[in-house]
Amino acid sequence: MPSFQGGDLMTFRNWVMQKVKYPQIAQENNITGRVTLQFVIEKDGRLTGIKVLASPDASLSEEAIRVVQSSPKWTPGKQRNQTVRVKYTLPIEFRIQN
Repeated sequence: MPSFQGGDLMTFRNWVMQKVKYPQIAQENNITGRVTLQFVIEKDGRLTGIKVLASPDASLSEEAIRVVQSSPKWTPGKQRNQTVRVKYTLPIEFRIQN
């Protein structure tokens, strides 16, 4: 499996949650929920093919995509000593903190 900054998907999820800025419009309209993204970690560690599988609102989708696109390169996954592309699905929770 690919690794992110020496960790795994949980390390990446924590990194994403630190970078996410709750969209003002979503906050004002009390929009919360889960955005589910899918992406591919390429053989060179870049993230490509970012797609929204599910989302409660476009503003939350845009923010989730913005953060994932800004990801530093990953250490790519290997299979039988060959570097391979790996597809991931990542849910990102948006909750308003009071």
